[in-house]
Amino acid sequence: MRTRDEVEQALREIELSFHLLETDEGGWAILVPELGAKVLAAGVDEENVFWVSDRLEKGAWCVGGQRTWLAPELGVKGFFGTGVEDWQVPPELDPGSYRRIETSAVDLAFRSDLTINRLDGLSISLGIVRSVRLETVQEGVFIPGIRIRINSRLINRMDRVLEEEVGLWSIVQAPADVTGTFLVPVNKTGPGESYRLYFGELPSGWLIETPTLLYLKARAGKWFKIGIPASAATGALGLWRPSRVDNNQILTILQTTVGAAARYIDKPPLLEVDNGDVLQCYNSPDAKTLNFCELEAHTPAVRLLPGAEQTAEVEVLLFKDDSERISYLVRNLVSPGFDANRLFTD
Repeated sequence: MRTRDEVEQALREIELSFHLLETDEGGWAILVPELGAKVLAAGVDEENVFWVSDRLEKGAWCVGGQRTWLAPELGVKGFFGTGVEDWQVPPELDPGSYRRIETSAVDLAFRSDLTINRLDGLSISLGIVRSVRLETVQEGVFIPGIRIRINSRLINRMDRVLEEEVGLWSIVQAPADVTGTFLVPVNKTGPGESYRLYFGELPSGWLIETPTLLYLKARAGKWFKIGIPASAATGALGLWRPSRVDNNQILTILQTTVGAAARYIDKPPLLEVDNGDVLQCYNSPDAKTLNFCELEAHTPAVRLLPGAEQTAEVEVLLFKDDSERISYLVRNLVSPGFDANRLFTD
């Protein structure tokens, strides 16, 4: 769904309630409690910058927007499967059972209490609170955009200590029906690799690697996922792609804080490494009905006493303008070494 009106009409047709956040400058975001309290759609004008499924329905999980999941994804201690062959989404997590709670006058907040089973049979009782704030952001020569602040809280509802077993996982689904470019800034001052392949295969010519920035083609139809370890991640992940309604370009940036010494627990299922990844890029193999890509960020797993909670925040920045101004934003917000000639356009 390409516009705000299309998303709102679809939600009304299937009788799903939603909350609307707006800025004075025309920015907006739509939150849907019954669909995992997702920020389902958002934009700086009438165009919806996120991917939203044309098959929107109650009880579905792969509907688009920004969501909070739990890590690790795969393995014997995973929440989604031992491997990609038995992967499935726990309904307790998504769409979950979110209800609105009061936090502050400027935030919309929703809580879900759940008991989820790991693949090794262990049950874990948690609370997840998603708090969302919408702000106007202006960078440089009046280039308007919006910032969506998503504050997530993970609450230990058990009588036992929750060791470093669970991590908060933020995912943004963006359209990939036409070619875009993931922009992944990397820090190569230390040892180790700049990215790791989880599954699928990177097609030849789809990755351009420089010392400070990875350019990765984003286009639905080829299946792969890569991760950026803490030793290489800067905390930012960008996606440049053309608008779906006019001749402008769209820049989506997912930002998080990197704990260089923290423990991240999501990693390639067959890779034996000491620490997992902070950021991830996913490309859908379905070029027709699931024609999206994903920008993903992880929070470190921490030790939580009974009743204790962990708080983490990610920011999603959305801009829409001509190529020259979007290039300016990339150099200032993603990587000063950005070269527009390396963007994928075919």
